[in-house]
Amino acid sequence: MKKIASRCTEPALQYATDEDCNPTDPDPLANRFDLSSDTIEFARWRIAMINQLLPGLVDQVVEPGDGYRRARHAFELLLREHERAVGFAARYIGGVYVHRDHKGDPNARPPYTVVEPKKQREALEFVNREVFGVDAYHFPTKLYDYLGSSHWNHWGMHDEERPDFPIHHVVLTAQEHVLGQILSPVTLSRILDSELKTPADHDAFTAAELLHGLTASIFSETDKLQSGKFTNRAPAINSLRRNLQRSYFEILADLAMGNDQAPADCQAVAAAELTDLETRLQKVFAGKAQPDDYTRAHLSELSARIRKVLDARLNLPHP
Repeated sequence: MKKIASRCTEPALQYATDEDCNPTDPDPLANRFDLSSDTIEFARWRIAMINQLLPGLVDQVVEPGDGYRRARHAFELLLREHERAVGFAARYIGGVYVHRDHKGDPNARPPYTVVEPKKQREALEFVNREVFGVDAYHFPTKLYDYLGSSHWNHWGMHDEERPDFPIHHVVLTAQEHVLGQILSPVTLSRILDSELKTPADHDAFTAAELLHGLTASIFSETDKLQSGKFTNRAPAINSLRRNLQRSYFEILADLAMGNDQAPADCQAVAAAELTDLETRLQKVFAGKAQPDDYTRAHLSELSARIRKVLDARLNLPHP
């Protein structure tokens, strides 16, 4: 039995069990329904396929004479595949490879190895583009009109919350799942632990880098909003982005206020991100841009809420 077990380092014999596959578990290579050795590349393939299918989706799944419920079902299926693929890639952020090798096995590895900083940055760049970027979730607008309901209510059937498709709710839910995964107290704690485990003269992916990168991506419009005139039909920040920015602010605020179990260092960095964001918003207000009503109200409210959080921190006991 020991001879058989000693072969665990062979590539063809790598394995993990279901308990290793939760979104905040450490090993990014342990996933259900992952069909590759590189989940970022796998996610790129899946998203490219989804983008190829979307423009002609209705004609592909709805036959003449049929209703449009199948178009809605197919669209929901593609969105779930998008979310699943992105979730796989996001697990590299704060990831730790897990090995079940034994001492003395050929080519034995330590039980835990921190994911390469380069790979974590690649994953962050990927989710920033595909989930938090200005071009994320830009589907053909006419498609929404064809996401039909079955209009059938029967005992034992699940009622749809809305017969028309709630696109804002669906997109924000997908974005919040990824945010919750990479900014969970478990993930943030693991990143800080990995920093400590890495020698000082070696590169490391840090929690500060993660938060700064997310803020820069999610609020990227504010860096460019110094001039120009915008309208409510062509806003400076569109509605999907405004929802995402509110949600991310709430996470930063909870971190800064110590409302979860995240490490104290992450709480302090979150407060610093809010301070920098407040400065960025003040530059927008002082600039020559003429934002639309939605963007003006959105940024004004965010600025006021940021100030409330930062003021409230002064009355908190030191963590």
